[in-house]
Amino acid sequence: MDEQILEAGRMQVPYPRTAEFSEYFSKINKQLQNLFCTSQPVLTVTGSGTAAMQMAVENLVGPENFAVHFATGTFGKRWGEILSQKKRNFLTKDIEFGCNVSVQAIKQVIEENPCIDTIFVTYNETSSTALCDIQEISNYVRTTDKLLVVDAVSSLGAEPLMMDKWGVDVVLTGSQKFIGIAPGLAFISFSEKAIKRINSLSCDNYYFDAKKYLHEWERGQVPYTASLGVLNQLKVQLDIFDDRGIETIRSEYRERTDYLRNNIKNLGFSPVASQMGNCTSAFYVPDDIDAYKLSVLLRRKYGISIGAPYPGGNSIRIGNFGAIYEKEIDYCTSSIIKCLEELRMNNV
Repeated sequence: MDEQILEAGRMQVPYPRTAEFSEYFSKINKQLQNLFCTSQPVLTVTGSGTAAMQMAVENLVGPENFAVHFATGTFGKRWGEILSQKKRNFLTKDIEFGCNVSVQAIKQVIEENPCIDTIFVTYNETSSTALCDIQEISNYVRTTDKLLVVDAVSSLGAEPLMMDKWGVDVVLTGSQKFIGIAPGLAFISFSEKAIKRINSLSCDNYYFDAKKYLHEWERGQVPYTASLGVLNQLKVQLDIFDDRGIETIRSEYRERTDYLRNNIKNLGFSPVASQMGNCTSAFYVPDDIDAYKLSVLLRRKYGISIGAPYPGGNSIRIGNFGAIYEKEIDYCTSSIIKCLEELRMNNV
């Protein structure tokens, strides 16, 4: 994280049940709407991105509904794990690791299963970094009576996502990816069509009842105490987004991501996905290298944490969200080179 974000996290936290806090939080809410490209409320939930996923399922999929999710990797599968835990009616469509979800696949599953009323899609599957075309998908889904729910945890901000203009019903993300602050906050926005579904159902989860959050949002509050230290960081970062412009920041990320990918490919690594997200990169390691051992050695000797291999695969995942610039990328590259040399020397 940038120093000014770290400094914001060290600030004294405000007492939240005051008019002053409501004014402060209302400003944050407006800035979040700008980030989501929506006029709808953007709800703040204390928790990880999975908390927002849980809220979506709890409030949109009742016992009589029927959902489909696309198992593109760890996080695409997570929708099914939540739906299963809730004992909801759903269909799982497996997608080959490294491939994305196509609008044709969605059309086919809807034609074959017209009872489906909720579609869960992962914009950028973090485990493989495969990116799907949400604009094309939403252009189709908005012509139906289905709800489109988009996990944008590693893509909101890093990729274009015009919630209102594209007609996406639900968008959710977390604080630690493109927003570039500490983990601990999740954000979710529901379209008017999604809110009608929410109001038609009875949520049996006390903490994730979206009706409570929507009610409190109107007065600049949250139903339960938020992670206030992270909220201070959020305000500082959103001010930076407003001052510099998301498009400018996104372009800078893209340049750094290209620089990182060229460095890694030159070491003999090959991309997992043909179309990767803007701030996450996944690579199959060379055949003579064990991805897990490489990740452990990088962390132990050089303090670099990279994504562990996807189960059954031999790949690594590198994220360059936040304060990661060419200097950090060069250090990562040189450290990987040293690790490769050590692993090959020891034949491990």
